[in-house]
Amino acid sequence: MPAPFVASGTPIDALVLIAGPHLAASWAVIDALPEDWRGTVLVLQPGAGTRPAPGGLQCRGSRPVRWLDGPGTLEAGGIYICAAHALTEIWPDGRCAVTPVGAGHMEWARPVDLLLATLALRCGERTAAVLLNPVGQDGALGARVLKGAGGTVLVSTDEPPSTLTSYLLDEHLATALPLSAACRLITSLTSAPSSKGRPMSAHPADMLHRIQDAHCLLDRTFTIVRVNAAAERLLGRSRAELIGRLHWDAFPASLGAPVGRALRRAGTGVEHHLTHHGTGERDILHLDAYPTAGGGVALFWRDDVGPVQAARRQDEQRYRALFNGMDEAFAVVEVIADAAGQWTDFVFLEVNAAFQRHTGLPDPVGRTATDLLGTPNPRWAALYGQAIDTGEAVRVEETEATLGRTFSLNIFPLGERTTRQVAVLFTDVTEQTRAAAHLRESEERQVFLLALSDRLRSRTEPASLQGAVAELTLAQFGADHCLFCEVRGQQAVIQGEARRPDVPSVTGMYALTSVPDLWGTLEAGQPVIVGDIGAAPWLDEGFRTWCRSVRIASFLVIPEVHAGQVMGLFGVAQRAPRPWTEADVALAAEVAERTRVAAERACARQALEASERRLQALIEQLPGGAVFVVDQDLRYLLAHGEALTAAGFTPEQLVGRTVAQILPPEQAGETEARYRVALAGQGFEHEHAAHGRTFLTRGAPLRDASGRVTGALALSYDITDRQQAEEAVRLLNATLEERIEDRTRRLADLNSELRALVTRTARNLEAPVQALSRLLEPAPGDAPLLEVTPWAPAALQDELLKLRGVTQDLQVLARLEERDLIRELLPLTELFRDLQAALATRGVRWFTSRLPIVRADRALLRQALSVLQTFLLSPARGVRAVDVGSQEVQGEVWVTVDDDGVGLSGEEAATLFDLTVRSEQEVPLLEGSGLTQVRRIMARHGGWAWAEARGRGGRVVLAFPKDVEVTALEAWLRNDPPGP
Repeated sequence: MPAPFVASGTPIDALVLIAGPHLAASWAVIDALPEDWRGTVLVLQPGAGTRPAPGGLQCRGSRPVRWLDGPGTLEAGGIYICAAHALTEIWPDGRCAVTPVGAGHMEWARPVDLLLATLALRCGERTAAVLLNPVGQDGALGARVLKGAGGTVLVSTDEPPSTLTSYLLDEHLATALPLSAACRLITSLTSAPSSKGRPMSAHPADMLHRIQDAHCLLDRTFTIVRVNAAAERLLGRSRAELIGRLHWDAFPASLGAPVGRALRRAGTGVEHHLTHHGTGERDILHLDAYPTAGGGVALFWRDDVGPVQAARRQDEQRYRALFNGMDEAFAVVEVIADAAGQWTDFVFLEVNAAFQRHTGLPDPVGRTATDLLGTPNPRWAALYGQAIDTGEAVRVEETEATLGRTFSLNIFPLGERTTRQVAVLFTDVTEQTRAAAHLRESEERQVFLLALSDRLRSRTEPASLQGAVAELTLAQFGADHCLFCEVRGQQAVIQGEARRPDVPSVTGMYALTSVPDLWGTLEAGQPVIVGDIGAAPWLDEGFRTWCRSVRIASFLVIPEVHAGQVMGLFGVAQRAPRPWTEADVALAAEVAERTRVAAERACARQALEASERRLQALIEQLPGGAVFVVDQDLRYLLAHGEALTAAGFTPEQLVGRTVAQILPPEQAGETEARYRVALAGQGFEHEHAAHGRTFLTRGAPLRDASGRVTGALALSYDITDRQQAEEAVRLLNATLEERIEDRTRRLADLNSELRALVTRTARNLEAPVQALSRLLEPAPGDAPLLEVTPWAPAALQDELLKLRGVTQDLQVLARLEERDLIRELLPLTELFRDLQAALATRGVRWFTSRLPIVRADRALLRQALSVLQTFLLSPARGVRAVDVGSQEVQGEVWVTVDDDGVGLSGEEAATLFDLTVRSEQEVPLLEGSGLTQVRRIMARHGGWAWAEARGRGGRVVLAFPKDVEVTALEAWLRNDPPGP
């Protein structure tokens, strides 16, 4: 079983080789290792693209060479080639973890830093790393960690310096050696045995760390680069506290002291030695300052201390340990006064390690509060000055806005007042203060919400509810305006408002589109938060002007969104700018939501109460009926309705009594049986007669919330009138059917007559027409004389015209029968007015009432009306006025045309539209008649036309079939509900 990765017994347990593009230099270092060295070698070649074959690696001796591409335990004496595109970690127990990383992510993955850092944690100062011209900057952080842990970092100078190696040398994190010298040093480190189980360092820095004299190395900028253990002990400060800081910041008192002068002299390249006598007994400081090759300074010093000073230093060390180990921040400050003696600023003289943790301020010593904070809280200097002036300690809790922190402070004066120094012991209590404020706000919020709930429960009217909530919220927020808006489209109507007495009211209607950005945010369901209208450039200038006119400088608006639509707004406003907090927004949103729910509940309650009142009124005055509710015992719980009164009962006589107690035995049995059907969960319907009327009773079960039947409901309707109406409708339908049959029969007779007459007349008239035509033609000289006595040419011509007129009329009627009807909705009023306009020159006055809309062929109906008006307005009749009206008669719409002309006799009225009379000339024809077309056109539309005899004047009736859909449309157009 392989030996685990353990201590080798030499100063070096692990050797890391960071290789360049080639591994030859790495094998040169490996070959320099002693055969008996049991440490572990790790080779990492950043940027390598392929996996080198272990068999191709030439290594002197018997050390195994392995490819490290997975987790495992490192073996003592082994050589491991780390995967280039992976992160290799060495754990404290000697195991390793390998995490593959894509080639495109290696720059940020930094495998060299990770490997060196984990080795520093595992082996610390028993680790050596040799950088053989690595590529890139990966390794800088790992080398710093390894160096800080006491490890050895070497850089080969055989290759040109890279960015990484130059950085390490500039930061004194590595030692530069030729490759051969580096190999010899590695051989020495891996060959020498450790002392007392610990490695012996051969590195100069390790030797300096062990000397008794205090040592400090400064670079050319006087930044502390290195201190040894003796310096830490004499100064009472750790390396971590000193390294990386300017000497003048770490020791501001040395700036004008002999030590400072010695440092500046050595910085110019001149070696300097100093012996300084302190004020105490036998307190002597010996200091040597040497210039370094890099332009820095190397300091060595020791002090000789007497017994009293030794005790004092021991106390100082204990104080320093307590000073830096305490959790509270501690500082000694000198307070600064202006020319008027007012305390205005202070400078930090000393702080402990916890100071930065509590304040977040690095390196405050020697700097004023103004330097550190820019504009500190002026109360600091005033409080420190108060402690100096009174000589008494001050305990206070104060906030520094610049830092965003709250501190609990104990301020103590130090020494005489003339020193103007105070000691400050303080703790960052920001989180505790926030927690306390949050708790206080939460308690206040709960008290407010409880009061809000009480207020919402006590109001039932939505308008008064919003006003009460606005008043309560106004006091809670300490605002100047609090209001509710109803959004109607894009208008906001402010109705529930509470305000301070000295600010104007803002009730009214406002266009939300005047502030499109504000409205867009509200439409998205987001609150609008404006802490200062002057600092909100997206607000319209007109809106800002209005805000100023009503004394609004800041506001908060919460939208009420339902189904994607903004239904209302809740707003809080203040006359001064105000930074609205998240708690303010959350509270306003909750107020708006609770008020909305309460308002909806109030509206629902009002609607329910109104519905119950209407239902109760309906039940009590149910027209022609009654409502009954019985329980499982068939006992009446409810009884109301007109039918109940008509039967001679009152509700009081029924409620509380059973069916058997109210009804006669012959009725009680049937009624109880029907109620039991409903109590069994089924409905029933029963028609019966009582008190000379007919009733229809329907019953249904009544169930509770669990679905259990608790009673039965019965509704009785008086259907006597309905039955009578149904009988009337039946009789009307019978009459209508008779009329339809009669009309159909008449139309059939008319059609038969028309066909026969057309055929006969057309055949019989052709020959007379031809004969008469020959009589009018001049005869040839040799033609024989006709055996017919010639008539006068004028008479013959007249007969001929009459015969041709009849023929033409018959042809017109024939075409009427062949033409297809094109039905459309036709306003008769419009059609009559068109005809009146065409006849306006005849001097006849027309009186036209509201006429119906019919479904007819416009051209045919216009032709019929034109023929009818030609007859009415013939000169022989002498008409001066025409009155056109309409009425509904037994399922038809009659259009009546009355005139004041020559009246029609009974025979004339009966034969006015008769085709036979027209053709056979059995009665004299009235001039301009030819009204057969009118009747034919009306018949084709399902109607009829006739004339009525009168002693003076005439009447013509045009009967159209009633169209239910057209009648409903006409009623809607006239805004007149249909029906009787």
